[in-house]
Amino acid sequence: DWAAYEYAFYNMPSLGNYPHWEYGYYILNLICNKLLGNYYIFQFLVSCFVVCSASRFFWKHSEYPLSCLLLFFLTFIPNGILMCLVRQSIAIGIIAFGAKYILNRSFIKFLIVVYIASLFHISSIAAIPLYLCTIKFPKSILTIAIILSQIFYFVPNLIAKFIKILIPIFPSRLAEIAQSYLNSVLFSGTVSFGTGFYYIFTVIIGIIIILFINRRNEADNLYVNALVISMIISAISNSFTILSRFEPIYLLFAVLSYTLIFNQKIKH
Repeated sequence: DWAAYEYAFYNMPSLGNYPHWEYGYYILNLICNKLLGNYYIFQFLVSCFVVCSASRFFWKHSEYPLSCLLLFFLTFIPNGILMCLVRQSIAIGIIAFGAKYILNRSFIKFLIVVYIASLFHISSIAAIPLYLCTIKFPKSILTIAIILSQIFYFVPNLIAKFIKILIPIFPSRLAEIAQSYLNSVLFSGTVSFGTGFYYIFTVIIGIIIILFINRRNEADNLYVNALVISMIISAISNSFTILSRFEPIYLLFAVLSYTLIFNQKIKH
């Protein structure tokens, strides 16, 4: 994605919004092109914005902000989110600034934040269910949900079979899109049988977090539920790649769930 963003940065003024990206990013791109004239400076400032936004979020909502920031880097840098997925990085930074509205139960204000973020990346609308993630679900339900979702990771063609079954009952336009996706290189080139030890390790750690921490309030519920959703998305996106764009939004909140284990070991 780096090459595409760099090319767009220098050519948008003459070509217009040729990739048909969101208008918030399009306007920001034009402004920074005029003021900075250098894509590398622009990328650096975007990365700084995301890191500062995440740091502020962790500082306000975690008892272990430095641990959260370390986990944030370990989670986001390998995925290229901070350096390649520029539009989504900006959107995640905006959502981090508005996270307080979830815990303050200010739905309208949170929707406004999501709308602003969607002007930079449409995947931001996937953040709306976060407002419901303050509910305390039984640990057994969360664990079962994670385990069942792994079927899609280890049997990646299962999603394709489901889509093929549903295509005949889809509306014509949706059926056309679904069939095009199944026929695309994007789908066939990314479906694979996953056996990575690192992935299995992260799943086990996630289940341990869910089973052994005591959720003290709505904030803890939010972080744990976000962890569960991110793990489910990660499993399903092994064969349905487009869903992977939703995972970073939930990872931002899931990072805090890992530090909750410190409360069990140190404070209690």
